[in-house]
Amino acid sequence: MRGRVDLLYSDVVFEVKVDLDRELGEAEEKLKKYFQALIEVNPQGKYVGIATDSIRFKAFIPIVENGVVRDVKEISSINLLEATSSEAILWLDSYIFSKPKIKPTATDLKYGFGPASPTYAIAKRD
Repeated sequence: MRGRVDLLYSDVVFEVKVDLDRELGEAEEKLKKYFQALIEVNPQGKYVGIATDSIRFKAFIPIVENGVVRDVKEISSINLLEATSSEAILWLDSYIFSKPKIKPTATDLKYGFGPASPTYAIAKRD
C-alpha cells in the first residue's frame, strides 16, 4: 500500500483534507486502503475512520466481505460551525476519549451508544 495514515489513534484512523466537500471521495478511498491494511494485521480490530477538514468531521466504518474492505459506510458527522461546544466535545469524545467515573447524561449516552455512535455502528455490523 502506498501512502501514510494522517493520524492513527487507537482504532481510529484520521484522514485530513483541506476541503472535505471537494475531497470526500478521495478521503473515502484512502480510508478503505487504510482499513484494509489494518484488518490484514488484526482482523478482529474494530476500526473507525474520521475524515475531516478540521471543521467538518465524518465518521466511517469499513464494509468487509471475506477479509476484503469493499466500501466504507458513514455512521455519523458533525460540523463544528453548527454544533455547540458541548456537542462537539461529546461527538469527539465518543470516538477518541474516555472519562472514567463520570456519571453519564442522556446526551452522553446518545453520542456514546445511540444510532449515530461508533459503538452502535460496530455492534450492528457484527
